[in-house]
Amino acid sequence: MIKNDRQNQLAAAQIRKLTQALAEVGSRERTPSEHPLRKDLELDTIASELEGLRSDVAEYEALRRGSLAVSPIRDLVELPAALIRKRIASGMTQKDLAERLGIAEQQIQRYEANDYASANLQRLREVARAVGLQLDLPGAGFELPRVGDVVQRLCEAGFERDFVLRRIASTAALAKKANDYARPAIDLLTRAGRMFAFSPDSLIGKGQIELPRLASMASFKTPQGAAGRKVRAFTAYAQFCSSLVLQTCDLRPAALPSKAEVMREQIAARSGVLEFASIVEYAWSHGVAVLPIVESGGFDAAVFREADGRAVVVLKHAAVNAARWMFDSHLLLEMQVMPWLRSPDATRRCTSCAPDPTRAASRKRSPSARECV
Repeated sequence: MIKNDRQNQLAAAQIRKLTQALAEVGSRERTPSEHPLRKDLELDTIASELEGLRSDVAEYEALRRGSLAVSPIRDLVELPAALIRKRIASGMTQKDLAERLGIAEQQIQRYEANDYASANLQRLREVARAVGLQLDLPGAGFELPRVGDVVQRLCEAGFERDFVLRRIASTAALAKKANDYARPAIDLLTRAGRMFAFSPDSLIGKGQIELPRLASMASFKTPQGAAGRKVRAFTAYAQFCSSLVLQTCDLRPAALPSKAEVMREQIAARSGVLEFASIVEYAWSHGVAVLPIVESGGFDAAVFREADGRAVVVLKHAAVNAARWMFDSHLLLEMQVMPWLRSPDATRRCTSCAPDPTRAASRKRSPSARECV
């Protein structure tokens, strides 16, 4: 985003240089030693940068003319950029805003350079009022959230505080004075929203937080006495990790043997030994991802399955435990994945009722008991 006239002038000069460079590269003859794709890559790179600069210049000039309205924000993630856009649209320079706030122009430049990451909550309120930005957030007004408030709301949803700080929050949220600044809280709201489909409003409100329902069909292995709220919370995190695996890995399900002993024989024949690493290699080679996570609480293991046959086995333990993971991964492959790949329709009928992992957690069972939930 262009934030002042000087940046706009520099962008215009860069556009002229890139336009000339694009013409020169386009007219250049390819040498015999040059890779045939090099010229195309250069042209694409220059054209992409040009498009971004032209878009930024067009937005800045439209804001300055008043032909581009700045709508009231409905999401705190939009706040830093909205403050800058509203200042420009109001015809105020950085110097004008600084004078209204009684601070140095250089301070406004620093705030905007890092999208107000270094501004505290009180300063953000002052800037919003000075530029006339309306915060259209239900029940929020100018009461911007603090990191501690957002962490507490996530804990109410079932996540442990330590888990939130290690797995969800950014490093900025761990700083000693993070509670005094808005950006760490906004970052945490953004991350939680991306991972669990929480809206910022739900995390800064007072009502009960609803975790997302399972998007995949799933089966679980849960210990006796597992807390339902914590199981649901960690299930949401495991499903997020599972979705990342499915998005980034080319999993191609292959037929598994109909008998567990045949599978064990194949693993041993393939790797020479039946151990956790050989089971993982076998599973991945058959299009089943295995994802070990070192965490405590919640379930011990789970299988997330997609309608197209792809599956991710999530193993969880408080410490790295290859023996425990070997048992759980082999058992889940045998009891859940193998029937799924042999008869997808049967498994689909079993799990199509939007499974709730707390049903498994609420029953007493022996360590070897497994079921679809």
